[in-house]
Amino acid sequence: MFVFSPNGDLFALARGSTVLDFAFKVHTALGSECVGAKVNGKQVSIKRMLKNGDTIDIMTSKYQSPKREWLNFVRTSKARNRIKSYLKRQEREKSMLVGKEMIEKGLTRYTSRGVDGKKEYQRKMSHLLRTFKLKDELHLFTALGDGQLSESVMKEIFGSALVKTRDRKEVDDELALTKSDVYQGDTSTPDTSKSGIVVGKERNILLKFCKNCNPLQHSLEEVT
Repeated sequence: MFVFSPNGDLFALARGSTVLDFAFKVHTALGSECVGAKVNGKQVSIKRMLKNGDTIDIMTSKYQSPKREWLNFVRTSKARNRIKSYLKRQEREKSMLVGKEMIEKGLTRYTSRGVDGKKEYQRKMSHLLRTFKLKDELHLFTALGDGQLSESVMKEIFGSALVKTRDRKEVDDELALTKSDVYQGDTSTPDTSKSGIVVGKERNILLKFCKNCNPLQHSLEEVT
């Protein structure tokens, strides 16, 4: 079908196209800020389906932006692609901000202050980017923000600084607990005669094991 702008310019559109389709047809910015239109002099919504020969005067607002629900009623591929592109960019920017905040919190918590701390941070950041084959920090922020990388990567970036900011013995105890004291799910009965069973950081707590199956890690039941 063919429709017209207020100046008499002719535009070809697929049948079933809406006011919003027409706005994106004219210009991407016009479509992104579209809040309605006057069709043949009558004010209508952005969802209004157009007819052959209509004259459309688009109404805009600088406070308007593409919405996901717009995808439910636009008909043309141009409008659909422009809306999807905008939404994807917004999601990427949001993820980047979330990821950046995560990194900055890690920097504040684990890295020493001053020039040495900044150098240490950059060294760890460079290593992480190489490890995950990321182009730059913005890509890392985005990957963290949208969940492609978990918060555990903080240990990769700031791990060695952890020892500098906490008591060395406390760190060594935690490492020893992780490597040897926690029951690892052996099918034999655990030997508690030497170091006992550790629950959290507590030793020699009264425990009992299930009689009908072999105990696995985290399957201990505390007797109260």
